Amino acid sequence: MSQGWGPVHFREKDHLMHLPAPYEKITTKKRLCEEGIRNRNCVASYISLINEGKCVIFSILWKEKRYTIEIRVKRKKFYLAQLEGYGNMVKVPLELKERVKADIQRLNEQK
Repeated sequence: MSQGWGPVHFREKDHLMHLPAPYEKITTKKRLCEEGIRNRNCVASYISLINEGKCVIFSILWKEKRYTIEIRVKRKKFYLAQLEGYGNMVKVPLELKERVKADIQRLNEQK
């Protein structure tokens, strides 16, 4: 993390990934670290994966709880790789998981 708090370097295809509010696409190293601290997870260690274009990280506040979302690409399609709550121990509500998957599916249909 010696590169400072500047932007994460997404690859071109990752810039095409936009999910509407209440999703927040994490685009800086500082915000990535804040997400890891807030949600007590290791998401800050994903900086190199993001810079290599292997994943994109989002955050969502759902029913007053924060969740971290990792989205990856396989066969030119986005898919949900991880959806984790506080400390990776809070059970993710099925309703949220289904919504995230549906929103990613809509994203794939727009491509």
